[in-house]
Amino acid sequence: MPAQWSSYALGIVAGRTPRRAATGVTRRAAYVVVAVLACACVDRNQTFNDVQSAGDTVGGDDLAPQDGTDNDVGGVDTIAPDTARDAIARPDTVPVDVPTLPLEEFVVPGTPAITGGVDRFGGPADPSRAPSIVYPTADTIVPPNVRGLEVHFLPGTGNDLFEVSFRGGSSLVRIYTRCTPVGGGCILTLTDPMFGAIVRASRPGPTVRLMVRATSDSAGGRFGASRDQALGVSDMDLSGAIYYWAAGAGTDPSAIIRYDWAVPTARRETFARGDVINCIGCHSVSRHGERITIGRGLPYPATTRIYDVATRAPTSPEFGTNYATYSPDATRMVISDGNRLSYVDATNGAAVPGLTAGTTGSQPDWSADGLRLIFSRHNSVPPFMVGTGGHDPPSDLVVMDFTGGAFTNSRTFLATASGENNYYPAFSPDNNWVIWNRGRMFTAAATDAQLWIIPYDRMLPPRQMAAASPMDTASSWPKWAPALTTYGADPVMYFTFSSPRAYGLRRAAGMWQLWMAAFRPNVARTGDGSAPAFWLPFQQADRGNHIAQWTTDVPRRMCATSMDCAPDEECLVLIASGRCVGRM
Repeated sequence: MPAQWSSYALGIVAGRTPRRAATGVTRRAAYVVVAVLACACVDRNQTFNDVQSAGDTVGGDDLAPQDGTDNDVGGVDTIAPDTARDAIARPDTVPVDVPTLPLEEFVVPGTPAITGGVDRFGGPADPSRAPSIVYPTADTIVPPNVRGLEVHFLPGTGNDLFEVSFRGGSSLVRIYTRCTPVGGGCILTLTDPMFGAIVRASRPGPTVRLMVRATSDSAGGRFGASRDQALGVSDMDLSGAIYYWAAGAGTDPSAIIRYDWAVPTARRETFARGDVINCIGCHSVSRHGERITIGRGLPYPATTRIYDVATRAPTSPEFGTNYATYSPDATRMVISDGNRLSYVDATNGAAVPGLTAGTTGSQPDWSADGLRLIFSRHNSVPPFMVGTGGHDPPSDLVVMDFTGGAFTNSRTFLATASGENNYYPAFSPDNNWVIWNRGRMFTAAATDAQLWIIPYDRMLPPRQMAAASPMDTASSWPKWAPALTTYGADPVMYFTFSSPRAYGLRRAAGMWQLWMAAFRPNVARTGDGSAPAFWLPFQQADRGNHIAQWTTDVPRRMCATSMDCAPDEECLVLIASGRCVGRM
């Protein structure tokens, strides 16, 4: 077994989380990358900065511990919690009457040995040295099993030593680091032990207060402090898996990538690859992960086949479609060439009765309870039968009921109000909400695309998800994670989407990549229920990433050797069992 896979095998088979290394060694480079528009092959060139320590999880690497002695964790010096230590004795932006909290500290290699920060941050506060936090956005909410989350900050004047702290209801976490330079500022990648400590600090929370303090070796203890800001952590690990489309970049072809949130040591896996002739992109996965449709070529319509996920073997001949949605039991599909809907068998793609022939519509989504279908319908569908990868405005959202094996009662769910495009609708996993895109441009990667939400009972008016989808950037093709969780006393659901927005200091705006945000239904009853979005750390930063389709489970073939697996897989064997896992 390759060394880099060992911890992932532990995660899949045994469910254990490995310790992670962090080093002070950095690699700095500027890359020219190629992204992709929806269901096409190439997008635009985009330059981004890559500064990545060996402990970063952005590349999906799982590294062995550097130091197994004392109480070091994964090569990061740690100081065990000490309730006797005064965590707030020094002047900073935290009121001095806050009760003393247990303290967990981490020292990134290459940073001077620090105990409680008193030897470097013990002087008076100096506002002229104040750093500022760039990313994550204040009030972002993340699941407790997100890996590789980063903190980006501007260092302030004259500073070269930083304390990044997370103060929660049960403990205080401090991380001491030098500046890892990127984009005119600094980044800190949170290792698994660091983020585990942050999750503990957030309990019973569910928030921590993030703050950065800055000084220098010659400052005599004077320091500057950023404003503190809230970071929320939901109560339960996010489950399910994402299959997304990674666009081709240079000689690296397009691919469908899988990320399994249920594995504690998760890393991205290549599920299917295109080549220089056959660009792959459009795809849809059944709710419980048994089947996947993958299209290749241009969407006129795309040449598509259905595959068994566990074996990766095709189960259907080729047929044309650009959009597909599975019934909850994965026996049927509704597909669209971009103009008209068809109802087919989900194993072989053959037409089945149950939907009126010639029904116009695009971008269908089948509710989790199996009772309804929602889709976008252009107000004037062209008479010719050639497929299309999107449509211009205006368009409505339409709903049908599914009863007795057939779709009935077609009706307008949301009519265009002033000629806008309403498209890419998706039912929430509890079937009570519909998220969709609204804009005034052609639907594929529209630069004016915004995310909107409405309860299915329409007892509230449509509302823009302004926190997750601000007006100054596009947000496209939203999809819900399949499981509900909680955030304190409130239910919360996560959703993903593609956006060309800037990723903190690491990447300027321009390349479409995957983002995730939390949605709080109770808050949405009176206001914007969305939280600010965060960049998904497991994706490659050098290519466009789109169409994050979710499943509840990942079927994996049992194996004894890699000969038992598909060509793009290898067998990870631990003790007496093995599973086929996609290569990077």
